[in-house]
Amino acid sequence: MSQASNADRVSAGNPGPSVNWIAGVSKLLERLVCKLAVRNGIAELRAMDDRQLADIGLTRQQLEYITNYGRWPTVKQSGL
Repeated sequence: MSQASNADRVSAGNPGPSVNWIAGVSKLLERLVCKLAVRNGIAELRAMDDRQLADIGLTRQQLEYITNYGRWPTVKQSGL
């Protein structure tokens, strides 16, 4: 049996290892962009004074959680 070349595998619908590597780098860059966006959001909120934060319903202690997870968790009441 002869071994198929990379060109044969790609043309047969089976991507070569370079495609997987590119996808991995792409995913890594996407995560980095998300982390930088969160970091920028934290910096913007930290630049606000306490009164501005209160206007949008936040305290300084909640900033890190809010920027990472989107909102403050709500307490669910059971038995109602």
